[in-house]
This record gives sequence, structure tokens and C-alpha cells, in this order.
Amino acid sequence: MAYLKIIRPFNLLMIFMTQGVLHISFNYLQRASGSIIHTDFIVLTLSTLFIAAGGYVINDFFDIKADRINKPDELYITKDISKSKALLFYCCLTFVGISLGVLLCYSVGVPVYSLLFFAIAILLYIYSFFLQRIALVGNLVISILIGFSLYIIFLIETIKTDMSEIAAAFTFMVVLAIFINFIREIIKDIQDMKGDYSMGYQTLPILLGIKRTLTICTFICLALVFNSALFAFISFRGCYIAMALILFGVSLPLAYLSSLCFNATTASELKKLARLLKLTMLMGIILIPFIIYFYTNA
Repeated sequence: MAYLKIIRPFNLLMIFMTQGVLHISFNYLQRASGSIIHTDFIVLTLSTLFIAAGGYVINDFFDIKADRINKPDELYITKDISKSKALLFYCCLTFVGISLGVLLCYSVGVPVYSLLFFAIAILLYIYSFFLQRIALVGNLVISILIGFSLYIIFLIETIKTDMSEIAAAFTFMVVLAIFINFIREIIKDIQDMKGDYSMGYQTLPILLGIKRTLTICTFICLALVFNSALFAFISFRGCYIAMALILFGVSLPLAYLSSLCFNATTASELKKLARLLKLTMLMGIILIPFIIYFYTNA
């Protein structure tokens, strides 16, 4: 169970669901004429999941001392898994993920894209080893990598066909995913302040304090509310169903999250906020096919 818990199965499930929804949506739009075949998609998503799982393992590997303070009940390395076995587990997961990525790129005829899978794995290692200690930089890097797990589907799926008609809608979804995760990473830094401080990390809440950090999160949420509402009104003018989906499925939850960010003070409120951010991302995943459908038919 420790090996399963350390790779964050729920987070991996969300990545799989997102990529699966995008694949189905692209297949529908292209009537399967230009989209990659299902076996190639399976290889792609398995590659992404293995590399991401490896990233979670190496992150816990480098965070052992901090996690003894931040979350002792979830400390699996040294407690249930030895450091050497954890490192071997990381190497195996990453090797399989990169190998599947290289296999996919040769299968779809773009071997140069193999470099992307190496780059992602290297960035995850650098993030865990160093970047997560730097205010905003680590948060932004890991959030961009989360967004890239969406973009890689678009990149591979559109090799054989032009899908520029949905580029704006897809960019909106990727940017939304990046910044929602960015807020969530900052909230996690607040929750992990004690351990991070003891390790000398320079995270945003350590540098600015909790209240100022939450105020920044509030403004980011409000900016996303404005951005999503503007996107709905510009892109779906006259299509009230699509506008309602974005306003009620994205804008209103983000507005509620902004109020929670501004008023959060206790550990339980921060925990609730982190869970609602994850729930908002899940809601976004569900809305993806509807947004793409209405966007192409608006």
C-alpha cells in the first residue's frame, strides 16, 4: 500500500481522466480521421502517468526531513519503504515513462518529440531537488508541467490534422488548469510552512507571511473569474447554454474560492480550500468536452 500511496493515485487518476476526455473530444471533432489511434493514446497516457508517478516519488525522497514535521502520518520513505528502494522505484517509473514516450514519438512519426519526455522528467527532478525551495518559481514550474500534461495530448493528437479552430478554447483550458494548480501549490506551501522553514526553504508564505500570501491567491482567483467570464461572453455570444456552463461551472466556484482565500485563517479552512481547488479542477475536466463542442459549433 505504501508504494501505491506514494505515487498519489487520485492525482494520477485526474491526469488520466483529463487526457482521456481530451482524446475522446478530439476523436469526435476529427471523426477519427486525423486523430491518433487508441493504442497510441494508451502509450501516451501511460508514459505521462509513469513520469508523473516518478515525480511524486522523487519529491517525497527529497522532502523526508520536512515531511517528518509537515505530515508524519504520510511519511512512507524510511518508514515503510527504504531510501534505496524508493530511489530504485523512481528510476524504474521514470525509465518506463520515458521509454514509452520515445516509443510513441517514433510510432507517430515525430521522433524529435522524444526530447519533451526527457525534459519533463529532468524538470521534475530539478523541481524536487532545488526549485521547490524558491518562492513562486517552484510553484510555477510544477503548475506548468501539470498544464503540459494537457498540452501534450493536443500536440500529439494534432500532428496529422489542423485543429487551429479550437486553439483558443484549448489555450483557455490549459491556462486555467495552470493557475488553479498554481494557487493550490501556494496553499500547500502555507500548510507545509513549519517543515519548510526548518529546512531553510524560501517559499512565498515564509517570505511574505500567510495573510499576504492568501491575498495574492485571492487576486489570482478573481483574475481567473474575470478571464473565464470574458472568455464565455466573447466565445459563446448567443449560446446561452455554453455561457451558463462556464459561468456556473468555473466562474462562480472561483469567486467562492477567492472569498475563502481572503478569509482563511485556520488549518481546517486551508485544508478545505485545497480540496475545493482540486474539486474545481475536476469540474473543469468534466466541462472540457462541452466547451470544445459548443466552441466549434458556436
